[in-house]
Amino acid sequence: MDRSRSSEAMVKHKQPSKEEVREWLRTEIARRRPPPDPVQIRRELAWEPAPAPAPAPALQAVKPFRTTAR
Repeated sequence: MDRSRSSEAMVKHKQPSKEEVREWLRTEIARRRPPPDPVQIRRELAWEPAPAPAPAPALQAVKPFRTTAR
């Protein structure tokens, strides 16, 4: 057996750093978190339904425009 291969097989797995553990924990928590409520999504994206527009004020009567010559 080649000496370099036997030494590779004996290499132990290193312990993850604190940063790696924290990142893994953040992703696990985010993955297991339930999706947000649809109302919350709409609120955060400003997708709230717009209020109904106010009715237009009554227009004054206007004489019709004549297109025929007299």
